[in-house]
Parts: sequence; structure tokens; C-alpha cells
Amino acid sequence: MVEVRDQGARRTEASVLLEDFPLAAEGSQSAFTTGSSEAIVDDEAPLLREVTFVTLPAEPDFEDASILIHRTSTGEQLEQLDWTGATSRASVPMLDVSACLLLRGAGYGRSTPIPDEVNPCEVTLAWPELCSVRLQIVDDKTWDPVVGASIRLDQRRDASVTVVAANVAGETDVNGQFLASTVARGSWLLTVELDGYETRTRELELNAEAGQEQDWGRTSLTRFRPLPVQLVGAPAEETFEGYTTELNYTDNPFPIDQTGLGVIQVGWYSGPLEVIVKYPDGRHKVCTVHDVEPGTGDVVHVAVQGESALEIELVYSEAAREEIGDSKCWLRIASKGKGSDRFSSGRAVYGEGTYFFPDVIASEAEISFATTFGEWPVEWASTVTDLKEGETTLVALQVIESPRPVQFITTAGSPLADFSFRLTRVGDRTGFSVGNLTDEQGRTELMSELSSGFLLTGADMDGNNYALDVPFSFDLDADDVPSSVVGSFKDFFLDVAVDGSAEPGVKFDFHGSVIGSFFTNRTSDDLGRVGPCRFIDRSQIRVHLHSEDHWWDLPHLDLQPGRNVVLLSSRGTVSASSRDKLGSLTSQERGVAVKQWVQSGKVAYEENEPGKWSCRVPVGLYSLETGAAEPMVIRVSADQPAKL
Repeated sequence: MVEVRDQGARRTEASVLLEDFPLAAEGSQSAFTTGSSEAIVDDEAPLLREVTFVTLPAEPDFEDASILIHRTSTGEQLEQLDWTGATSRASVPMLDVSACLLLRGAGYGRSTPIPDEVNPCEVTLAWPELCSVRLQIVDDKTWDPVVGASIRLDQRRDASVTVVAANVAGETDVNGQFLASTVARGSWLLTVELDGYETRTRELELNAEAGQEQDWGRTSLTRFRPLPVQLVGAPAEETFEGYTTELNYTDNPFPIDQTGLGVIQVGWYSGPLEVIVKYPDGRHKVCTVHDVEPGTGDVVHVAVQGESALEIELVYSEAAREEIGDSKCWLRIASKGKGSDRFSSGRAVYGEGTYFFPDVIASEAEISFATTFGEWPVEWASTVTDLKEGETTLVALQVIESPRPVQFITTAGSPLADFSFRLTRVGDRTGFSVGNLTDEQGRTELMSELSSGFLLTGADMDGNNYALDVPFSFDLDADDVPSSVVGSFKDFFLDVAVDGSAEPGVKFDFHGSVIGSFFTNRTSDDLGRVGPCRFIDRSQIRVHLHSEDHWWDLPHLDLQPGRNVVLLSSRGTVSASSRDKLGSLTSQERGVAVKQWVQSGKVAYEENEPGKWSCRVPVGLYSLETGAAEPMVIRVSADQPAKL
């Protein structure tokens, strides 16, 4: 059945049955008339209606335009009409249709939905509000302008108002700058390409007023270079046919010939890489390649033989054998390094024995073992680094006794309710995850054998992170009285900012155990906040920051209770500055603040021009206490950001 529209008014007789009208032969069009509207029925084509497009008077720059008719939901183009400066008419489907004035020079237009099923109807199309955008492309190492880089801007779709976009394109000038003068407000995807550099994409917002210019700042490109890789170590009678290779950070294999020679593209300033070799029989090997510094000109050799497949002998202690017996457990092997989870192997095991893993080849592996005591799942993991060809690796499962009650509270007496935690043994990096969450009183149960020599890390339901050396022991004679884990937790906030619009990520590491890994939330003053994070002993906290593909380790960052501010920068200089929301300091006050910090022995400084300071400091990131109401932000050199 088909509904019929009559001059925009809906016929209320539920529907019009086609069998009420004479039909032509099957498969052909049939016409019928009701009132003053004519409906065309086609077994294959949708119903159409007439739309008149009216446009406002055009500005001089807008004369080269067309009317684009498209699907509202998908952006699929249905028809494109030349704009003549007067009214235009078109036949369009009944549902899900929009139209816009498409500026051919700029390549975009703002859409107006066409009312569903109104036939005929009139739609007024407005010209988009335009502004200008400026940006600069620089080398991420030298900070020099990059000339001739290809720039492409694609406007992102707006969930509320459809934006039809082609692209704004061009190249950077001799100063590495690109200026586009007819750009609409909204979200844009920037793509920068140039031979010899890695392609860079960024999502940017344009929110300038109509006719105004917005500066998107600098975007850095990373140079890459071809790196010859030669596989070696296959038996003399074999070629490398059937072998495939890929890097640790990509799923795209790079080709090699029968001699094992291939070429990969790496960053010009790359450090160590991991090359993953897939054998014809399905085995995998992760090979670490260290000598990839630029300018060597040598072929990097990757050995594909030399280690044996893993053979694990699992041995229980007497207590573990009594508790576990021959119950089903899970033994998992994963080669260490980035991307290793893709190349792991596991199997069900029943008690002690020797287990062979022919599909994993590695000189270093992580072995994890999982079993269950009643309702309590227990995971046990160990890192094995001394795997030798032709020898069996012995893994011993230690004593684990029955669970004991324990309660987590702070020195203020507040229970840590809904607290998810992990215990990590100091020294051998063996870890246990016991239970799930504490109850409303902060209570749960732990194995009594885990009462000392462990680190505790965890988080509550509000996202607060906790870390401490476990300072408690169990009262083994009082089964019904829970022991208490008491920590003098303090609140820490870490504000992190970067040059440009990238959002830095933060990872907290406590004795090698990650206790928090997340991206900061961008705020209006370009600062991202992390926190609160609660640490029992801040001297043991390592902080890792990353922006884009670079990581910075901050093992000596002196976190203080309250607010800590650092600024991540890839610039070649170090300067001190204030942010609007960090206090407005004059040049003189800013100089005094820098001098005070310099006199503390952390940095040597010099004044380049009034109010602007450059400093010679070790590569790293620092927080600054100025004694003022709000802290300063310190820009710090990062000459080799991947190696900090």
C-alpha cells in the first residue's frame, strides 16, 4: 500500500490500495489520480516529489556554485544542479533527502533537510559562513619549515546538521605555511603528506567568527627512510620462500624475496625496532633490532633460527599439589615485547608435567598459570629470560594457602569500598589477582601466604588510583577478625599540557606495575588534568607521558600533594611562561620566578628578550613551585623524545 500526498496535506484514509485502481501489465509503471496529485508507482523506483529551491542573493565570491542533492543519513549524492542565481526545481525521493549550495572552489556546503513526503515543497538554501585558517608544517626534529607538503582538509560530518564536504587542498609555501580563506566552521580532518615523511593526520576544530582567521599552529612531520632488512639463519638447503615479516607497530607485512632481503620504512630518528617473523609452519618469532640509527647505511640482519620452541616443565610444591591435585588449569605462553599478545599460545593442563609449545619461538617469554581455589580465581605469572636451545624450562608453582579475611581502610578510617586490586611480588615480578572487588566495608579475602613482600595497586569505582607496599601481616589465629591494610593516602593532581592540540596520555608505574593508564581531558586552557591519584609512597612512582607516538619516562618527577604542572614540548628550546588560568604574571614577575627556580640549582637560564627566557637543562620534564598563588608551566627540551 502507498500513502498519497495532496498539496502537502496528508490523506487520512489510512492508505490507498493499489488494487483500487486499474494497473498496467506486471512490472510496468501505473499512473493514478486522486484530487490534484498524481502518484507514480514503480516496482523498482522510489516515489518522487517536486522541490523548488530558492537561494538568497549571492555574494561575488559565491557565484561559482551548484546545488547538491544527497541522502541525509549517508551523504550519498543523488543529483547535482548548476546554480543559476534564480529558483531551481528538481524531482527527489520522498524520504531522507537534503540539499546544499556547494561552493566549487572551497568544496563544501552546509545542508538543509527537505521535509519528508511534502509534495510539492519549497526549500530555501543559505550560503555558508566562511572564515580563514592558517597552519604551519615543521620537521619534528629540526623544527624547520617543511616546504611543498600536500595539505588536505576534509570536513567531518555533523550529527545535528549534515555537512557535505569534498576537501580543501593545497601545498605549504617557503615558510611551511598554508592559508585557506574560504573554510566553514566545524570539525576538520587535516592530512599532511610529503615524500620522505610519514603521513600525518589530525582532527581540528574551526570555531572562528565569520570573516575571521583562526591559527591552527604548528603540525610536525616525522622523516622516514628505507631500512634494508636481511633474514639470516635458515638451513642451507632452504630459501626464505613462505616467510613473512612485519614490524611491531603495524599489521601490514613488508615483502621479502627468496634470499630473505626486504626493505622497510622507519622513522629517520628511530630507536630499536621489533621485527616479527612468521615461519612457513605457523611459528612466530619476535626479533629485537637495535642498530637502526640513521646514517649507518648497513643492512640490518635478523636471525630467524637459534632458539628452540618452548618446552615447559610444571612442578608443584607439596602444598600446591595437595590443593590443586589434577584439576584442570590453564597454562599460557606469550613472547615478550610489543605486539606479543598476538603471538601467544595456551592450553589446558592437568597437574604437573612437561608441556611442549611448538608454535612459539622466543628467547624471553611470560608464563602465566591460572587455577581456582573454591570460588577464588588465582592467576600466577612469571617472566622467563633464560631460554636455551634444546633445554626444558622448569617452572615451579609455589605454596598458596587458604584465603583469609582482610579489610582495606585509610588512616582516616574510611573503608575502600568497591576496590579492585592486584598484588605483585617484589623482585621476581610474579603477580596474583585475587578476587574482584571489596564490599561496602572494604572487606575481601586474601591468601595468607601473600601477607608480606608484595606491592598492592588498584583503583576504586570513582577512578582513584592507589599504590603501596603492603605494610600488614595476617593474624593467623583469628580467623573471624579481618586484618586491616592501612595507607596514609594523599591526593595528587597532575596537569599535563603539550604544544599544539594533541592530548597527552599518562601512565603511572609503581615498582613495574602499571596503576593507571589513560588520556587526559583537554580543557579550555590547553591543560589536561590527571587525578586524583593516591600514593602511599610517591618516591616509588614512575610517570610515563606520551604525545602522539613518543613516550617520555619521568622516573624522578617529584610529585607533591596538591597540584603539579608539567608542559610537554618538542621544541628545541626551554622557556617559562604562564597560562591564563595559571595566573597572569608580568614580564618582570615572570623573570623573577624563573630566577628563583634557577637559583635552586636545577637549571641555568638566560634572558633572550624581555619576558622570554631560554634555559639549558637536562632533557626531561619538571614541575615548578614558584611560591605564587598558581604554579608556572615549564617548557622543556625534548631532543630525542623517544629515548627520554
